[in-house]
Amino acid sequence: MQWSGAVGGAWVCGQYAHCLSLLRDSRLNSGASGDFADAGDGETVLRQTLSRWMVFRDGPEHHRIRQALMAGFGQIAAAEIHRRAAGVVTRLVDRFGQAGGGDLMREVAWPLPGLVMGTLLGVEEPLLDSLVGWTQTLADFLREAHPSPDLTARAMAALGEARELFAKLIRLRRVKPEDDVLSGIPRAGSGGAGLDDGELSLQCTQLMFAGHETVRNFAGGAVLTLLRHPDAVGELRRDVPGRIRAAVEELARFDSPARFVRREALEDLDCGGFPVRAGETVLVCVGAANRDGRRFRNAGDLDILRSDNPHLAFGAGPHACLGANLARILMQRLVARLLEVFPVMELRAEPEWSSNPGLKRVAVLQIG
Repeated sequence: MQWSGAVGGAWVCGQYAHCLSLLRDSRLNSGASGDFADAGDGETVLRQTLSRWMVFRDGPEHHRIRQALMAGFGQIAAAEIHRRAAGVVTRLVDRFGQAGGGDLMREVAWPLPGLVMGTLLGVEEPLLDSLVGWTQTLADFLREAHPSPDLTARAMAALGEARELFAKLIRLRRVKPEDDVLSGIPRAGSGGAGLDDGELSLQCTQLMFAGHETVRNFAGGAVLTLLRHPDAVGELRRDVPGRIRAAVEELARFDSPARFVRREALEDLDCGGFPVRAGETVLVCVGAANRDGRRFRNAGDLDILRSDNPHLAFGAGPHACLGANLARILMQRLVARLLEVFPVMELRAEPEWSSNPGLKRVAVLQIG
């Protein structure tokens, strides 16, 4: 834990025990409040709207929204989630294999999370490509500290289109429920946690965005790690069904999709003897924590058989990733199918990377 002026003034924490404690501490919020205060014109309006996403809320409001969304996911049996995810993965990977490989990010990792999440939300297949495109535009906007007016306008239009799509679907599901997430989310006024239709349409766009970023970054990093560790691939191939779960957990630990998460202290607190004052920013470096030798034996080694692996790749505490289990399912299916379709899988060129400081994201990954 140390103070750094190089990142705008923040405490930087990379020790596992401290990171876990900070992620669970209710005296720190999501750290998003300051992100939406100083923009101008259309950018202000858009950022203020997006600040109502669950991921940027805290306390009782965050809990209320999270409980409602969790009820929606509980509507679908685990076996059905596996079936739908497997169907999308198989279709994308098989098409990729038939083409002889190529850019895994563009052909598989980019569309995968949106297609699966859209399907779980009940979006009809002809509309999924448009929804994934709108989600990408929002992701492009949020990655920029100072987005151009053109990007801001396109992101505002994308959010409007996506919310309108979900608003129509919500109205249909209120009348005729189906076997999807939307049908299981309680409405406001129905007792307990519930969302009104406007709230729900906005939170659906967040579910699309969160899955889009997490799974895509996870997929690129995991596959690249395997390509750079052929011995681990050989070990996994010897028993894919029996080893895939532990392998995916280890891939998440070894190369975490997120480098750090931002938190802001609501009051003075002590973290491992370091005085964090109210209002100060804390960068919880989950990537570093997952390589902490004090918690993980041979932390710098990729061990796909690792059993003691409580990594922080999906966070912890009240803001732990809502879709972590879905991300795990998708990655298990993706890695297993790639190994099946490609008896020999090789890197054709060095990967290209994005410049996002908070996410370790492969932009182009040519494999075959």
